[in-house]
Amino acid sequence: MGKIFTNRRLCFFGSSIVLASAAWWSQHRRLSDAFDGRDPSYHSLVTSHSDVVIVGGGIVGTAVAREVLQKFPTKSVRIIEKEADVACHQSSHNSGVIHAGMYYTPGSSMARLCVEGARRMFEYCQVHNLPCERVGKLIVAVDEGQRGAVEELFRRGNLNGVKDLQLLATQKEIHAIEPLVCGVAALWSPNTGIADFSAVARHMHQALLKNSRFSSVFRGEVRGLRTTDSADRVLLAVKEPGQEGPLVVYSASHVIVCSGLHNNHLAAIAGDVVATEGPKVACSVSFRGRYYQLKPSSTISVKTNVYPCPTGGGIPVGIHFTPTVDERRGRGVIIGPGSAMCSAFEGYTALNWELPYLVDILQSSAVWAFLAGNVGLGIQQFLTDQSKSRFLAEAQKLIPSVTADDITDSFAGVMAAGIGESGVWVADLSAEFTRPKPLNKQDKHFSSAKPLLMNIRNAPSPCATASLAVAEDIVALATKQFDWKH
Repeated sequence: MGKIFTNRRLCFFGSSIVLASAAWWSQHRRLSDAFDGRDPSYHSLVTSHSDVVIVGGGIVGTAVAREVLQKFPTKSVRIIEKEADVACHQSSHNSGVIHAGMYYTPGSSMARLCVEGARRMFEYCQVHNLPCERVGKLIVAVDEGQRGAVEELFRRGNLNGVKDLQLLATQKEIHAIEPLVCGVAALWSPNTGIADFSAVARHMHQALLKNSRFSSVFRGEVRGLRTTDSADRVLLAVKEPGQEGPLVVYSASHVIVCSGLHNNHLAAIAGDVVATEGPKVACSVSFRGRYYQLKPSSTISVKTNVYPCPTGGGIPVGIHFTPTVDERRGRGVIIGPGSAMCSAFEGYTALNWELPYLVDILQSSAVWAFLAGNVGLGIQQFLTDQSKSRFLAEAQKLIPSVTADDITDSFAGVMAAGIGESGVWVADLSAEFTRPKPLNKQDKHFSSAKPLLMNIRNAPSPCATASLAVAEDIVALATKQFDWKH
């Protein structure tokens, strides 16, 4: 009987491996090259042509489309987005904080973009009557060992041009702003704000639709990229997510990829890199940030953003309190997020896992180096993600009076994080310029070094805050590399 049972277990295990391998191979082929095996006479498949196609309809992709049309009003621009609307992932599942700019290394592009982007975001929301408030932010040192970190953020903020920062040296000064917050010192940023970034993206998209030079395609997943065999154009094979057909092919003079969580796969089919901007990204990894929220019945009152001091670890973490002005979730106070590594592209829960994603990231030596350098912190973050009591304990470091009865489950967000070759979290904007391989393998233009595609490999926090300024930088880089003429 034991032998039979063992054989059955082996059979089951073997079958599972075969099925999993088959699923991975199917997914790998589906995502890597929808053009494989097709007749090079692609002309019958091409639906329409655009001067610029933007892959990804998050707040960055939408802002880039807006910027292209502002700078080049005669160009035709199309967004291709795999979901049914803009801003379905990172742009709508975040803290909604308009960051002021004190976290970022002085002189870095994100320091510059955050300060300028915050100014533009406030202006855009105010002009278009979108949800937005300057509620400020306290970054709290909970013990004397963190006082130096608060002072360093004050120094950075001043160097970055953040206005009106104040160092609060005592608990009494902190209580004057937030009576429930406990700490020995804090940095007060009165110009930090809150907004609904998904509302901003939707507004930009609605405004773009009024322009006859703009169009958008929803429920369209890019599954293949090629160059034409007779001209400098990119072909994009697009199918509905989860479906095998029909195949629709769009062409573009140039492509800008702002695909966030899925940029690894787009990078894999985008062709050889001919130019880069910013730090090199070896692999993009998804991190889940879980949130709780204060119940309406809670007596805890929080009117400003309350953040912990940065830990200095390899994963940017920090459970904080944030008031919200979200159009869909309404007013309230959210608490979070954690920063747990996902096992799926869109790993909104710990139960979400995808073999293609795991194979993709675990074959990267950079990811293994990152894991080796952050084992303890990674385990801690995963446990906090899964345990309400651990999560609450982190929140109580800032507001000790909050209890389990005050909070309830809220949403989760997933962000894409670029990992450098040395296994270090990439903290700045990064882009690759490529030329997809030709549909016809005999294409004499294939050896050309002229790039046709720009892939945004890393757009870290505070990219939602900075999206309007980031879009200007992206279009400036595209103008240079693609040799666009005004």
